Amino acid sequence: MGAVREGYYPPAKSLQALVCFALVLLLLPLTSSQSYDIYQVCSPVQLSCGKGTIDSVVAPFRTDEQPKPCGRRSHRLFCHGEYPAIQINSVIYWVKEINYQTMLITLVNLDLVGTFCSSEIANLDISPFLFNSDVKTVTINYNCSCQMAVDKYFWVLPCPANSSTSYAYLSVTEPPFRGCNCYGVQVNIAFRRPELEVLLSKRGSVDPERFMELLLHGFRLWWSPAYREIGWCEACKASGGECAYYGMPAGQICSCQGRTYSPMCPPPGAAGWTSRMKVIIGTSLGIGGFLVLCLPFLCLYFLHCKMFYTSHVKTTRKKLKQSIYIDAFLRIYGSLAPKRYSYSDLEKVTNSFSKAIGKGGFATVFEGKLPDGRSVAVKVLANNAKCNGRVFVNEVVSIACTYHVNIVSLLGYCLEGRVRALIYEFMPNGSLERYIFGDKRGTLGWEKLYNIAVGIARGLEYLHRGCQMSILHFDIKPHNILLDHEFCPKISDFGLAKLCRIEENDVLTSNAGGTIGYIAPEVVDPGFGSVSNKSDVYSYGMMVLEMVGGRKNFEPLVEHSSEIYYPHWVYKHMNQDGKFQVCGALTEDEAVTARRMIMVGLWCIQRDPAERPSITQVVAMLEGKLEESHMPSMPLLYNLLEQQRCPRPRCDKLETIF
Repeated sequence: MGAVREGYYPPAKSLQALVCFALVLLLLPLTSSQSYDIYQVCSPVQLSCGKGTIDSVVAPFRTDEQPKPCGRRSHRLFCHGEYPAIQINSVIYWVKEINYQTMLITLVNLDLVGTFCSSEIANLDISPFLFNSDVKTVTINYNCSCQMAVDKYFWVLPCPANSSTSYAYLSVTEPPFRGCNCYGVQVNIAFRRPELEVLLSKRGSVDPERFMELLLHGFRLWWSPAYREIGWCEACKASGGECAYYGMPAGQICSCQGRTYSPMCPPPGAAGWTSRMKVIIGTSLGIGGFLVLCLPFLCLYFLHCKMFYTSHVKTTRKKLKQSIYIDAFLRIYGSLAPKRYSYSDLEKVTNSFSKAIGKGGFATVFEGKLPDGRSVAVKVLANNAKCNGRVFVNEVVSIACTYHVNIVSLLGYCLEGRVRALIYEFMPNGSLERYIFGDKRGTLGWEKLYNIAVGIARGLEYLHRGCQMSILHFDIKPHNILLDHEFCPKISDFGLAKLCRIEENDVLTSNAGGTIGYIAPEVVDPGFGSVSNKSDVYSYGMMVLEMVGGRKNFEPLVEHSSEIYYPHWVYKHMNQDGKFQVCGALTEDEAVTARRMIMVGLWCIQRDPAERPSITQVVAMLEGKLEESHMPSMPLLYNLLEQQRCPRPRCDKLETIF
């Protein structure tokens, strides 16, 4: 796990995105209008398909080689096999001729070429075209169930289906079948009226060769009579333009030398003025519409900038104040002050934060090595911790200029952007917690335990009385006691520390913190007294009892309920028979040491701060220079239960007294 460096990102990217969006909107009309010149690409083309050729394909028809605006979708011409063709609805027709003057197109139903007896032929639907006046529609009736007498209404078709049970007939009008059902498909076939009259002049059967010849002559359709009446395309061509289509009905445009007009090209001299007016009007409408569209986004953008600026200024001022305060504080001590490192220096020291050796609620600790070869522990405060700035200031100011064998040494720090880091001397034996509750439990002898207890007390005495300002730690516990290679204890983690004048006995703060199980009663409830250096004494006493018992002071899962609260249990046995429970067998000297540590612990955890000894008296009691003639009062379990019900004070509410 590595530290993530975060910098300042101004809101310029939002402005860039807004400008890009505006440019896209403005350029869209240009790109669409300049994709191709209709006047050039919609000029007449030839469609050649082997057995037929259309010499000139122009609007409203088009081929696949021309862009879609050159003609209507329903008027697309293509090659179907060897025939030039058009598809009208679902039927494909052979295009024999197109007359642009009369607006007539001559078609042949390709499904009827070769046979007219197929029941697969579809009904004739010629929309959006119309039949010319010389076209007559006839009907072919297939699979009739009975034979009818030939009359003026219908004629017999020579189809293979004609048998004793099935017949086919050709009719001009709806014939009266008189109970004879005709199944299958009724097919409309268009003929030119004069030719049809010759074919049907004889009653009876239809001559198949003559019938097929008439089919191949084709029939004529008008295209879109509305255009025939209005003549807009002819007017466009007459004015020197080319017709184009962009949907019905308002999509009729006339392309004139690269510009588009409706319905025709303007007379010479007026085109330039009209074009300029269109450009001016179009540009004005485009800019106005764009501004109206962007107005909500601009309001949101400026509101965001204002909020961002306000927040950034506050954060910057806070960081600047912290940096100035720390630098000014350390400048007083000159060369004795810890060194300030850059973030790049930290990456080199920790080998890019490759080896994490511990992680807490507010920080991660990495092992590293300084250029001079010294091993260090780099504590990087988490960016998401609400109180990382305050914890950082507390630690730097509290121990920057403390020099004691039992206080961990601060070798350097980093304050860059959002990065807050502290560089300490490396403690190879880890924390005391490992040797009381962890994997190293029971490996320390009584002599080492005693020396560790005395060393911690001396370190606290230095913090309370030996500095220019009294330093209250507020988080004394086994986890925050580090052991060097000779098991010399070092008090660490000053994130909750407070500074006050030595002559002041009470600390005026209602938000002191700590860890459940080690917090003094007055920290939780002001009714027990004022918070002072006696609060550290209480935490120290709870820790000493855990060192002696080799267990947590509060263990609800022990075998006997009377042993749940160890200080209560050991006090009762010490007071009644002088016996007590510790981890391992004891020699006579070790028993004296253990008893002395227990007595010190019991005195330190008195409910009333006034009944607790000062840390100086604690050192004297441990060294045998001060003997207590009577037992202290019984410690109360109520205090610990209250700590569990009361949550730990929020870090962002902590106050540091300078």
